[in-house]
Amino acid sequence: MESWIAFVALVVSIIVGISQYISNKKANEASDLANKIQLQQNEFDIKKGEILLLGLTGRYFILVINNWEENGKMRKDKLSIKKYLAGLKSLDRDFNELLGNTFYINLLEVYPDINLLLVSLRSEIIDKEENINPGVDGKTFDLFYNLYFSLKSNIKYSRSFDSNYYKHIDEAANFLKVELDKLRLRNIK
Repeated sequence: MESWIAFVALVVSIIVGISQYISNKKANEASDLANKIQLQQNEFDIKKGEILLLGLTGRYFILVINNWEENGKMRKDKLSIKKYLAGLKSLDRDFNELLGNTFYINLLEVYPDINLLLVSLRSEIIDKEENINPGVDGKTFDLFYNLYFSLKSNIKYSRSFDSNYYKHIDEAANFLKVELDKLRLRNIK
């Protein structure tokens, strides 16, 4: 009788061991799948964030070029300056919305200059509010320019770069870069 009890206990132990092994294996597979999904979600969030950030940086160049005169300088009338300031504030609000998204932390790992760009943008806004003066802040422009082209070179999955929109933004950014460099050279002399 004791041998039967021992035998039944052994069979029960084996069955429990096998079921635990199967259960643990399924739990590990589920955990691995969850980790893979989370990694894919993070990658998707970074890609989505890059596209949103690219759109915001592109809007900056549109804002500047819309306030540019043919003589190679910013418009100096008060209305144009106020319009430019309103555009900067709108851009800042949109950046604030970006900060609230979960992918922002992931973007900071890839593009650490985002915070510096935001500080520079806000500094330019404060400067324009306190001293209504024409002109583009060179540091802010350089940060936007570098981030825009860094984003474009890192984003390899978007067919939208073939659109006229991004081609025109590229042209505007490069045109403004050349013009601002000319102004900087004049100011050095």
